Amino acid sequence: MKPLALASAVLLVGCASFHAPMVGEPGPTHADQSVENLWQQMVERYTDQKAIYDGLDSRAFAALTWQSAPLVDARVQRECDFKGLSAAEARTRLEDERARLAQVTEFHLGAQLSEPKFEDFDKRTSMWRLTLVVGGVEYAPVGISRQGKATLAMRAIYPYLDEFWYGYTVQFPKVTVGRGDTLTVRLASAVGRADFDFKAE
Repeated sequence: MKPLALASAVLLVGCASFHAPMVGEPGPTHADQSVENLWQQMVERYTDQKAIYDGLDSRAFAALTWQSAPLVDARVQRECDFKGLSAAEARTRLEDERARLAQVTEFHLGAQLSEPKFEDFDKRTSMWRLTLVVGGVEYAPVGISRQGKATLAMRAIYPYLDEFWYGYTVQFPKVTVGRGDTLTVRLASAVGRADFDFKAE
């Protein structure tokens, strides 16, 4: 392959949706395979994955999952199923979660970085800039909290995580979107840039 063509191919990989290679055992799954399949489809629908490269070297693998209303309902039910909670407890958990998200637009960020110094998304002096772009308007995060290294509980919910990934909760101001609108979360730094796109239904 010619150098120019090779460079173009690398650039395309860095900008396109990308499923990072998995390391270690997969996360826990639901006992009912049909329920598990529905969850996998739900996560796939509301998740975008990207890779950031420096030439041929990978700098970061990252995935964002939009906490849309359908995903939140399914996620809370999945968490309750794994914990064996009653229907009444599940309803309370769902009401609490809906109330928590009423004033924010939230994403789960999972990332695996080539160097530990890159893993500082929640720091005030972070090398990374996260923005939400909707209808040409940019929104800065109102909160970024580090969940830490991916646990089995986290991997049961977000199957793209593996034992070398870290999780974050990223919150933006609440935005109203209509059917067909696109939400874009932009992740940028000197290391590289990636846009994560989500289509509202």
